Amino acid sequence: MKYKINIATPVNTKTSKNGIYWEYRGKTENWKARVERYHYLKEKGWTTALGIRVTDENGKVIFEEI
Repeated sequence: MKYKINIATPVNTKTSKNGIYWEYRGKTENWKARVERYHYLKEKGWTTALGIRVTDENGKVIFEEI
């Protein structure tokens, strides 16, 4: 089964929107490895992403962290 990965990125506060935007980052079969990679990048300070969301093929949220 393939899982869809989305990353939460900050929205420019000088525009009409505030908050976060979920940006599609691809599909994977091993979503736990992608979540671990996200945590590693966040720990090192190499990403500005605010969170991660994993959904299955039916759109059901499997994992979400903001």
